[in-house]
Amino acid sequence: MKYQITALLMGLIIVVSGALQAQQTQNYSITQVTEDLYRVANNTHRTIFLVTDEGIILADPVNVNLAAWLRSELDERFDVPVKYVLYSHHHADHASGGAYFADTAVFVGHEAMADGVAALGSAAAANIVLPDLTFSDQMAISLGGQTVELHHAGPAHSDDMTVLYFPEQRVSFGVDYANVQRLPSRLNGYPIDQYAHGLSILAGFDADQVVIGHGDIIGTNQDINDYRNFLLQIQTEVRAAIAEGKSLAQTQDMVRLSDYSHWQSFSDRRAGLLADAYNLISNSQ
Repeated sequence: MKYQITALLMGLIIVVSGALQAQQTQNYSITQVTEDLYRVANNTHRTIFLVTDEGIILADPVNVNLAAWLRSELDERFDVPVKYVLYSHHHADHASGGAYFADTAVFVGHEAMADGVAALGSAAAANIVLPDLTFSDQMAISLGGQTVELHHAGPAHSDDMTVLYFPEQRVSFGVDYANVQRLPSRLNGYPIDQYAHGLSILAGFDADQVVIGHGDIIGTNQDINDYRNFLLQIQTEVRAAIAEGKSLAQTQDMVRLSDYSHWQSFSDRRAGLLADAYNLISNSQ
């Protein structure tokens, strides 16, 4: 009887596991942004790839599971391999899984990426393929008559933060430090002035669309400027509260940011974001 129950439980685990895996697979999707440019979704994470006659230029592989699924999808849908993987930054939830493209791709990232990966620890670093090519300020990758520009937008959110610009498609791509009508989880230890500088770089491209690493909305340069103004407003109001001798709790009560209450994650993240700004500004004085 004991063995029958154990076998039954194991069967249930397999069924449930398979159902969960199928459900997770359904959360993966590929949608067209322009004629040859596509956005990939994995729950709240996003990446992007460009198809050319000579191969595919892929941005972040995101994670191991998505990369495995994406490799299969790209092999099935297109007759060309992934020739380049362009990293936005080293964080494991965006940079993992590159090994699925290592047989055909050259990996490109900012020169600070290797140090960032090393700081993650061996478990996270094991799933990240380090860049073959690095750059300091900017670099252009050309393939099949198409070009993708990489620009260093950091330090903001990470020291190696990189944005991509697709000039022929008039599309830019920014991850984590940039948002469209959405509050960030935290500032990750970087001053708002550095975010503002990086956002000016992203909003400075001649782009009709801005694809972001999190969220469903494809934005515009105006959305990026709105987000920059949102962060600068936080900085201004929190500085004023600190100058008046207000505590963190008092500051969180005073700085309501009501003009942005319709943005995604506003109620969940406002207090934590203000705490980050309060601590960063207090510690810099």
